[in-house]
Amino acid sequence: QLGIYSDDAQSVITGHELDRLSDEELSQIVEQVSIFARVTPEHKLRIVTALQKRGQIVAMTGDGVNDTPAIKQANVGIAMGRTGTEVTKETADMVLTEDHFGTILEGVKEGRTIIGNIRKALGCLLTGNLAEIIVTSVAVMVGLPIPLVPIQILLMNLLTDALPAMVLAVNPGQKTKQQKRIDFIDKDLYQKVITRGVLLGLGSLGLFAASLAVGTPMPVAQSVAFATLVSGQLIQTFSWRQEGSEETVRDWTKDRFLIGALCVSWLALLGALYIPPLAGFFHTASLPLKYWIPILGVAGSVSLLSKPILALISKKQAIRALPANQTYAAA
Repeated sequence: QLGIYSDDAQSVITGHELDRLSDEELSQIVEQVSIFARVTPEHKLRIVTALQKRGQIVAMTGDGVNDTPAIKQANVGIAMGRTGTEVTKETADMVLTEDHFGTILEGVKEGRTIIGNIRKALGCLLTGNLAEIIVTSVAVMVGLPIPLVPIQILLMNLLTDALPAMVLAVNPGQKTKQQKRIDFIDKDLYQKVITRGVLLGLGSLGLFAASLAVGTPMPVAQSVAFATLVSGQLIQTFSWRQEGSEETVRDWTKDRFLIGALCVSWLALLGALYIPPLAGFFHTASLPLKYWIPILGVAGSVSLLSKPILALISKKQAIRALPANQTYAAA
């Protein structure tokens, strides 16, 4: 009636049958077994160990002292808060205050959401900062004038780091999607940050150099670089929010905090360019409408161009990870 039994011959194994199996035999069939019946604490420890050998992340629940070895061996030990013994609670990683298994699922969902939001916020922040570093440093190395004045950099950090990154940090997340175990910062995140940061930085610097080449005044060229960097980081907020989820445009429109934060940042950008007192304070210049075509083109293409580049990098890494006898066939 519960649906945990199947007609498979190995669907149910009793403790007596488990004693007849070696650790290797148990490891081979443990993933096909739905029910372990009449087992001892020693059997529980063997089951947890066998699942871990198969690459599984195991959570073990218990309330008695005899469950302590299996709870300690498991990746996540869970103790009952009301009926559990003190020894079990001290050993466990998680204690259920209400002794309700449903809270385990909610805790896992919230944990995935928190980790995902931290990764998104870090990616958004690091991408923008890397692009700013590339614009200023490369310009100095190749002998170009400074594309950004200090006050513009401060304003840029305020517009792109404060509200958008804060909204990403409190994103509801994709709680129902199964995800593999990930760290806050890993190679995959570094690759995305570097790829997108380099594309945005070089694109902004290219527009700055092109503006100077056609005789555009320095304040206007600096405003082009400034607007490109800010626009690129704001547009990338959508890409980072969608990272690791299956959200659509309809999901974005329902998030009032995201839309409100981006609207405030866009209005602040336009105000810094087109309101004379603010433009004078931030050393910006009013940009004609035709200038926004290349600006938005560069800003909006960063995420699109980064996908084939990241796919190529992942493919090369996968080929390098193959054994020597399989590399030639893969190539």
